[in-house]
Amino acid sequence: MNIHRRVEFSRKTLAFLVLVLCLANFSLSSLNKSGAKQSVDMNAPMSWIQGYTLILLKESDIRSVNEAKDFIVNEGGSIAVISDCHAMLGWIPPAAVDRIVGRHGIESVHYEPVDMETLKYGDEITRTFVGFFNSASSGEIERQYRSPRKAGDPLIKDALEHPFADPRDVLANLADKHVDWDAELARTADNGGIFPGYSDFLTGTIAYTLFFVESNGSRDADMYSWTNAAVDQVKSQCLLGATWWSDKARYYNKTATFYLYYYNPDRSEMRQGYEPILHPSTDDYLWINAIMANLGYSSGNNIARVTAFNAYLKSYANTQWAYSCFIAYNPSPASNTFTNGYFSYAYLGGPYVHMLYRNDGWSLTDIGRIFSHETGHIFWACDEYYQPGYGGCTSCAACSSYRPVINGNCEHPSCNPNGLVPCIMKNNSDAICSYTVQQVGWQVPLQTLTIQTSAGGTTSPSPGAYTYEKGTSVNVRAIADARYRLKNWSGDASGDANPLIITLDRDMTVKANFQRIIYPPMNAVAQKILNRTLSQAEYINVITWEANSNNSDLNIMNYKIYQIDGSARTVIGTVAATAELKFMHRKVGKDTQYTYEIVAVNNEPREGDPASVIVQ
Repeated sequence: MNIHRRVEFSRKTLAFLVLVLCLANFSLSSLNKSGAKQSVDMNAPMSWIQGYTLILLKESDIRSVNEAKDFIVNEGGSIAVISDCHAMLGWIPPAAVDRIVGRHGIESVHYEPVDMETLKYGDEITRTFVGFFNSASSGEIERQYRSPRKAGDPLIKDALEHPFADPRDVLANLADKHVDWDAELARTADNGGIFPGYSDFLTGTIAYTLFFVESNGSRDADMYSWTNAAVDQVKSQCLLGATWWSDKARYYNKTATFYLYYYNPDRSEMRQGYEPILHPSTDDYLWINAIMANLGYSSGNNIARVTAFNAYLKSYANTQWAYSCFIAYNPSPASNTFTNGYFSYAYLGGPYVHMLYRNDGWSLTDIGRIFSHETGHIFWACDEYYQPGYGGCTSCAACSSYRPVINGNCEHPSCNPNGLVPCIMKNNSDAICSYTVQQVGWQVPLQTLTIQTSAGGTTSPSPGAYTYEKGTSVNVRAIADARYRLKNWSGDASGDANPLIITLDRDMTVKANFQRIIYPPMNAVAQKILNRTLSQAEYINVITWEANSNNSDLNIMNYKIYQIDGSARTVIGTVAATAELKFMHRKVGKDTQYTYEIVAVNNEPREGDPASVIVQ
């Protein structure tokens, strides 16, 4: 079934592409032209781009494409984006290319941009995929991400409470859709009565649909009509946004496979009477109900209708989960918010997201980040931002009883404002915190931190093995015994910072190395004397000192005398510890000032702290 052909979907035609982000349990690598690998930092900006691969296929029906995808995964690859077209995207190790090309209709594998003029496939969806790949592999998407731009305002109260979908209306909408409803009811019971559970875990296979809302002028003035360029930009950004989640999932040894469907604005089903940007967001049921009715879902309210559509979509695509996203067009000079100040929001646990093309102060190149944020809500992730007057989280408490995970990265003053980390749910950062990971249903990997010490001190936490969630930052403070100090850290750390901050991206061992303090000599004094003989006269700086009793058990062998001249420190003499503790610096200038340091040296040999003297 080719995407660019007209196909039956709810007795209507549906143009679609399929986004599959299928992840294998191997460490994703960055691939350069030579095929060399580099490790990937999960929270590095745009980490999904590293090693991104385009695969061109002879066949374009979804069954053949899925067979090719399964074969690639079995050969050590990971497929990110898939559709019933001639292209798929993912990550394939260069060493596997020869085993893959020529099998299951796989024609070629590419790591660098492909010339669109020579691409032999002219269907819209294949060219959309190749264009997206070219933007990623050429660095264009990353340059857009890194370009300086103003961040938009917080997503105002955008996590809406999970709504009730009347089962009778849902069933009425699905009466002729041949959906296995017994299975849906069984899962609803398993979900504690949440009906129906179409976005329980952000794992497995997930279908979602983009609806490009368009007005026909029958109710409101038809003021804004989608352009092809704007539609293409939204599709690309939503490919990016879904890819982002899949990239994060593979870090936690999960898969998140998205099937993306879309209704272009020129479709008759998308045309209805309302111009959304002229309304408050609470009026969204007006255009959503009309669109759903155009698609054959006319029973009940907008929640029941979209829930029924998601049920059919899940069945049609044979995925585990499904949700929808409505996008309203508001090009400049239109307002970048609805009339009540909202601009992007989603229901916790589904069934849909609603966004604008221009979302308050956010750039058009940030649509993907906003889409990722709202997708988090669809799968029960909590908001973590707080700003008076804007809303957001108000405590560390869970935002839902469905998955009662604490919201420990909430920036509300009552929570933990000084221990926050960047997160897609807090400030749309290209990062994810451990609380969000658990809220979307992923199990956080655990890492072990082993703390060791040498003689002469301890640590806080005390020496031992500790288990933390992967990515956790731990402060380890060295506590030296009397007459000892921290020398350095060894193992998976270095330097002498105290406390030491360890970020656990793997199992790690750190050791605090202490050393006995060698105290400076005591009562160090120096004076300049004139030594006159019959034939000559010279000035001598005479330096004397006493042994420090704190060093009595340290095998002090000798003392070094340094002359200090600015930043230069030069040894000018050594005196045995058993000799008279005295040193004469001969032939010094009469009117010159001299600075000296005297240090005790033990049998290691290691020098101690200096005693300083100055001679005028």
